Amino acid sequence: SRADAVSFTDQSSGRLFLFGGKGFSENSTFGFLNDVWELTTDNLWKWIGGEKTLNLSPRYSGSQNPGSRTRSSGIFFNNNLWILGGSSSVDRM
Repeated sequence: SRADAVSFTDQSSGRLFLFGGKGFSENSTFGFLNDVWELTTDNLWKWIGGEKTLNLSPRYSGSQNPGSRTRSSGIFFNNNLWILGGSSSVDRM
């Protein structure tokens, strides 16, 4: 489970996505997440991408990795996810 994730929809297809938040990794460690999931038409969560490591710092140069964060905002625009603001384990945005 997770808390404080951002959810957003692709208006053209109706797909629902979830990014980040606070929760548990595969080895049951609690921290800030940086993964993207899609709710399928079968009502199952499908992993789309992101890191399996918790509490990642954002990488701004040459990467499209927003880092682990919680309480952010997001929008799906032109087939891209845009993440804005939020809090991470290393900084406040």
